[in-house]
Amino acid sequence: MSALPALSTSSAANDGRLQLAPHIAEIKDFWPEFQKFPLHWFDCKLYGVMTDFGYLGLSYNSKTFSPKELESYNAMWTAKAKGKVGLFDWYLPSMGSISLSEGNRPPFDLDKARFEAVKKKLFSLKPHASGFYTIADIFSSMTNGRAQLVPGIGEWITLGLRENGVPVDTVIPQEGGLQWTESLSIVNGSLKRDLARKFIQYTTSPEGQVRMATKADNKKSIPSMAGWKLLNQTMPKEAEVLRMTLKGPNVMDEYKAKKIAFRQLPSKQSIDEWNEVWSQFKSA
Repeated sequence: MSALPALSTSSAANDGRLQLAPHIAEIKDFWPEFQKFPLHWFDCKLYGVMTDFGYLGLSYNSKTFSPKELESYNAMWTAKAKGKVGLFDWYLPSMGSISLSEGNRPPFDLDKARFEAVKKKLFSLKPHASGFYTIADIFSSMTNGRAQLVPGIGEWITLGLRENGVPVDTVIPQEGGLQWTESLSIVNGSLKRDLARKFIQYTTSPEGQVRMATKADNKKSIPSMAGWKLLNQTMPKEAEVLRMTLKGPNVMDEYKAKKIAFRQLPSKQSIDEWNEVWSQFKSA
């Protein structure tokens, strides 16, 4: 890949990131779907570079549930799921999954009526909940079986557990899933811009992308087709496990089928409003 050009000297984005020059050579090696990723571009200017991503859907104990049973989020409301639904204690992906189950696309752009419907659907799930869990608790509760269905998490958790013998997996229900994304930007006022730029260069290079995909503690999908090619050449078994093979089904299938929505902040309500609903739900 070519090196990143010099940073633009134009004004920074509202969050204090420096604008990256608009024609970054690495972008051409990304899957077309990610070359102008909406959450990284503001006023047609690039402020961040994607390094990796993954999908959040419905994670489950594969000894208790089959993928066929989990084609819809409605599986969480069945008698079989009562007392087995674990909830990641973060309003955004958890309520986002409930919003998807209500047919909202995008799931975080809700008028008052749709927001109230999501709230009602969320509260109806309480009798089926096994508890509310931090990230660490999600790992332990899925391992010991206390939580056997968890909305709003994905392969970044279940893949690692499965490789250690825990019978878990993740599906994207027919109503869709959420995409989480990790990215790199350079903070406005940084005293080490050149070093930061070199780090971005390395992370988005084929070698850097393979390293991002195969980290022992957190394996994930990568946006670079050049990274995919290197992964398939050097670590074909990992490419298969990560569903990043060049032939046959892969992680881009859900994206191309338009089953994936972005995980982003609410647009018509404040963060506080969503958090308040989540707090009410937990204490109900």
